[in-house]
Amino acid sequence: MKVMTFDSCQGEERDIIYYTMVERKGEDSLKYIFPVSFTDNEENLKAQRLNVGFSRVKEKAVFVLSKPVNEIRGEAGNTLRTFYQYLENKDHASLRGKIDLKSTKEEKVLHWITETSFYQESQEHVEIIPQFAIGAYMKQIDPTAVIPSYRCDFLILYGNKSTIIEYDGYEFIFKEGADRFNYESLYSDDDIERQKTIECYGYGFIRLNKFIARENPVGYLDQALRKHFASAKITSSFLREASEV
Repeated sequence: MKVMTFDSCQGEERDIIYYTMVERKGEDSLKYIFPVSFTDNEENLKAQRLNVGFSRVKEKAVFVLSKPVNEIRGEAGNTLRTFYQYLENKDHASLRGKIDLKSTKEEKVLHWITETSFYQESQEHVEIIPQFAIGAYMKQIDPTAVIPSYRCDFLILYGNKSTIIEYDGYEFIFKEGADRFNYESLYSDDDIERQKTIECYGYGFIRLNKFIARENPVGYLDQALRKHFASAKITSSFLREASEV
């Protein structure tokens, strides 16, 4: 391992580089090293330092920060936030590639999930699996399970607990005459039986539909996720391998 500064790394490259950017809370000491603004001509030397330093890594960059990235000011903070947003969008793009392209709602549901404050606060421990083959998975665990071989919209894993999120299509799930006032009592019998069977195996079940989603779907989902995962213990995902089913 070789320790370098942003000024001494010219011409050097490494497969993995740890970048330490440390300053006290409430201070902006990094402004003496990195540019405050790229539009200021007097900041050119600092801008070159930032560009050279961040271009030395070939495979993996690890950032060691003394405070949240949103509290780091200047162009150093902007650059770090760009890295962070890229990683977040990349992960979500991968998830979007797995949703049911025939569904007009699944992309919206994925957006709602990632917009909840529960997910924002806990995302490093949350795993989202779109189009999870819950029927096939349960058959592997219990060959006697009486459940249709179907894929749920989303399986959410958090610690040692899991829950299914389903968007209910009106024409497939509800009995005739369902509206915003009575829909809870007019789910089809087959659908209720399927939900109760799944719940018997320890899964939570969160339903979304046009009646619930018409006002505040993100707030509704946030409350439902917090309620279900209130007693979860953070451990390694016990169903991670099942995402490949």
